[in-house]
Amino acid sequence: MGSNFASIHIFDPSLSVDQRAFSEDYLNKLHDVNLEYQKRIQMYCNNPSIFGICSENNLTESVRESLKRELLLQRNAVCFKRQNGFLSSFDDSFTFETIEKAARDISGLISSPLLYASTYDDDIFLAGVYVCEKCLTQHVAGNLHCLKEYGLQRINADPNVLCNCFDVQNRASIERFCKQRSAQKSQSTLEIALEICLDD
Repeated sequence: MGSNFASIHIFDPSLSVDQRAFSEDYLNKLHDVNLEYQKRIQMYCNNPSIFGICSENNLTESVRESLKRELLLQRNAVCFKRQNGFLSSFDDSFTFETIEKAARDISGLISSPLLYASTYDDDIFLAGVYVCEKCLTQHVAGNLHCLKEYGLQRINADPNVLCNCFDVQNRASIERFCKQRSAQKSQSTLEIALEICLDD
């Protein structure tokens, strides 16, 4: 079994993003999601038969555990690391399945370009660029069988977007990345091109 990771990298060479303020905005967004989640949970608790569950106690215990995990996530500060002009986050809440939505939501809190990246089992690599909740380009690479299972197709990122958004001087390195079809080679060539680590 291969490795999995999901991360977000905000291009911030001028150090203009206030990490603390950003963390608070991000956690407030999580808090809003949690409030909505709690409302749905309450509805489920009031009518457990919706799920064909006879014992309300079992449902409530399961719900309590889920809420505990969600609220713990909300209390934890977002972990940041500065690297080569990027403010990178390797938050534990990011997953292969949720990273793009997280990237879109976070890009709405800032004006800087944002890169997200993720791998699944070393078989699939995803990356994309968001600015103000708009996806400018995506890269999807990996094993064709696994891509098909996830309903994905190979996509080559636009080198112009990557070079312009992240002020890349070595265009050849970005073009090498954009041609990659392998998940592992995609990750390594993008890390070389941007001179950052995508996986903490």
